[in-house]
Amino acid sequence: KRLNWQMLNKNVLDRFDLHLSEMIINDLSNAKLRTIEILLFYLKLKINEEIQLRQKHQALLPLSTVDSINDKKSILPKRTSRNGQLTENITSKSTYRSTYEQLRKQCLKQQEDIEILQMKIHRLERVAQLKDNRINELSRTIQDCPHIRSNTVINNKFKKT
Repeated sequence: KRLNWQMLNKNVLDRFDLHLSEMIINDLSNAKLRTIEILLFYLKLKINEEIQLRQKHQALLPLSTVDSINDKKSILPKRTSRNGQLTENITSKSTYRSTYEQLRKQCLKQQEDIEILQMKIHRLERVAQLKDNRINELSRTIQDCPHIRSNTVINNKFKKT
């Protein structure tokens, strides 16, 4: 049982960034009370996170990128096992995974950049709106005050001469 849990930890749970310690593997192989429930709970959380990430970034990944990944899959060589059956090259699986991870990180980075730029645009639009409001207030103040308007006219006459 211990070897099975170690293999599951290495081959499956690693993909979800869920790493089991030796103590947890011992508890699981010895069927310690509540250990499997805790593991399943954390596994469910990781799966839900992965589903949310995929849904969020599915629209971000252009179809041409997906097509190019699919094309790479067909180009990579196949290897035959000892009994003559075709099996997929193990390195190609890791290549797909690393390519996927790189694209996912790139999409996340671009999404963060987009969100930052949108916040900056919103802030600048707000600043421009506040400046327009202030200019309008000052213009109304100048129009409402005759002594300021007359001083402005006098100052303009002195500048011309």
